[in-house]
Amino acid sequence: MWVTILAREYEKYPEYYGATLWMPATRAALQDAMEQVRVPEGGSCRLTRLDGWPKFLAERLSRMEADIQEVNVLAGKINQIGRESIPWYEGVIDCVESERGGRE
Repeated sequence: MWVTILAREYEKYPEYYGATLWMPATRAALQDAMEQVRVPEGGSCRLTRLDGWPKFLAERLSRMEADIQEVNVLAGKINQIGRESIPWYEGVIDCVESERGGRE
């Protein structure tokens, strides 16, 4: 699964492309990507492209302010459960969201 990250400080510049990273990534690969996109210490990055992710997760991750470390952990969990179990998890998440929407 691929993810493209951009430093929020530079994302408005048209010549700035960010970095694309294979997930799950090692700690060193994450650090290298953060340095490559020039995320300052204490700064934040934005996920812009999520290729190869299950569709229902890619849609949700693109809408939210997901932390790159959390997305990396999620990618590792997806690899552990296997692609054949993804539809089951999609159903669970849909149910949870429906229930939360019903309570508001």
